Amino acid sequence: MKRRKTQTGNLTRLLGSGSTPLYVLNAQRRVLVFNRGCEELTGFPSDEVVGQTCLYGSGGSSALEELTAGMSPPPNVFQGETASVPAYLVNRDGKSLPQMLNFFPFCDGETGLVTHILAIVSPLPQPPAAVDATADQQLHAELAALRSQLRSRFGRQSIVCNSPATVRLLNQIELAQHCDAAVHLTGEMGTGKEHLARVIHYGGDFKTRAFVPLDCRRSAPSEADRTVSQLLETATDPAAQGLGVTAGSLFLRHVEHLSRDVQKRIVKAFRGEFPPTLRLFSSSTCELSEAVAEERLLPELEQLLTTMTIEVPPLRRRPEDLPLLAQYFLEETNREGEKQVGGFGPEVLDLFKAYNWPGNVDELSKVVREAHQAAAGELIQEADLPFRFRTGFDAQKIPPAEPLRPIPLEQLLSEYETELINQALSQCKRNKSQAADLLGVNRARLYRRMEALGIEEGEPDK
Repeated sequence: MKRRKTQTGNLTRLLGSGSTPLYVLNAQRRVLVFNRGCEELTGFPSDEVVGQTCLYGSGGSSALEELTAGMSPPPNVFQGETASVPAYLVNRDGKSLPQMLNFFPFCDGETGLVTHILAIVSPLPQPPAAVDATADQQLHAELAALRSQLRSRFGRQSIVCNSPATVRLLNQIELAQHCDAAVHLTGEMGTGKEHLARVIHYGGDFKTRAFVPLDCRRSAPSEADRTVSQLLETATDPAAQGLGVTAGSLFLRHVEHLSRDVQKRIVKAFRGEFPPTLRLFSSSTCELSEAVAEERLLPELEQLLTTMTIEVPPLRRRPEDLPLLAQYFLEETNREGEKQVGGFGPEVLDLFKAYNWPGNVDELSKVVREAHQAAAGELIQEADLPFRFRTGFDAQKIPPAEPLRPIPLEQLLSEYETELINQALSQCKRNKSQAADLLGVNRARLYRRMEALGIEEGEPDK
């Protein structure tokens, strides 16, 4: 046994000293070897990477987390399959490194279970489309490439946009990060307005200070007044900053529901002689001009909040983003526990594309999270989709009820009355007196109705 340890130690030293980039993981996804070639490629020393856990994803809150996420094998490798997949590793400076990862699992001779995985890193062949990878692995690599590209523009904040509908949105976000103007975000429920406000905040000059959200619809007026008053005080008087949180940005969610007293307080503070060093963000699901017209919002506050206005498109207008967003939410869920799921079965993505997502990005996130919990295999299958999605999808197939057609009551009554009078006149051979008796009205009234309905009198029949 002692000799075996010595041999293992020699093998580890041999692998660790090689110039060809390679690393070794155990069955728990923990890094055991990160050799000299990997150190030279990434700029990370071995002692920082060894011991880290590689969760299957495409990002993280630090360069080290992004590196280990990129190093992670797809779940099928832990079932004993070899795989060669494109990946985007990150060096110590945050620069993206397109590479090919070649995974070789080693199994226990008795149980057949994977005990270790050797990964050899090589340059990504060109064109990347020639890489022999499954659809879910290609989507994983595409997401990693997109996030690497967006990270160079917006920093480490998570943002996934790759559709024509979001080109203008991305340009506006980038512009907003380079100024301190107030930003108002408008769009349907669940489109991610608060998340985008955080992306702007943490990519701007106030990123070292707090981002404070306030839900104006759910917060009691007294609570909203207390929160806003404290933030305005600390942002106006440096001597008072020790009294509470030092905020850089205040995000007013559903701002149209903010009480008028608090609205006046904000307007007064920002139009005072010494305006607070606090950036304003706000969101709504309606046009603020409508709230002003309905006297729910002060015109002065609307002018203050809408220096920049960003419209966030609903998910149904971003079909190119849908698979990438689903993969992103899946990989974020992978980071929360030991269970690792690689992607989605093709029929699942087809269902996702056919659904109209009334709850937008928030609904997609919840569906993916619940499906991740239910999944028993390497990929999420149709049977793993939650009840909320399946019922919503079925309801979407039911055509809407036909709108009620207007009933022209006056026209119908006139036509019916005309028919009755003509019948009575016909039976009485155009004798008006007899026709009036038959209809139960006097002769003068019959004449008035005939004139109103345009019925010709005619001569009595002989």
